[in-house]
Amino acid sequence: MSEPAYKSQELFVPELLLSRLMEDRDLMREVLDACLPDLRTNHRLFSSQLESGDLREALRTIHTIKGSAQNADLKSLAFLARDIEEHLKNGQAVEALALLGELSRVVGASVQAVEGYFLAEK
Repeated sequence: MSEPAYKSQELFVPELLLSRLMEDRDLMREVLDACLPDLRTNHRLFSSQLESGDLREALRTIHTIKGSAQNADLKSLAFLARDIEEHLKNGQAVEALALLGELSRVVGASVQAVEGYFLAEK
């Protein structure tokens, strides 16, 4: 069995985000400053929804996480959220739940990667 796609992706690809934002670093900072708190909030919400069995709302929230990750070029997170979303769409709640710990790890690592990028720029 092959490795899941999210494991081969970079956590954060600032060059891609900067390119899409026409090299505007201030705008990139604004986008990420708005994205990261929402990402943390939605991650907690998703975990709660999935653990309580509210699969319809969990599907909606993981879709939001996926979109936020794509917008911020958090590649690994976007791929993992896509995998979880597919499990939920296919009625595979157990498989989605099994990835909850990995989602927590990747969200945390992605946030650290963004914060590290900005610290290195100073």
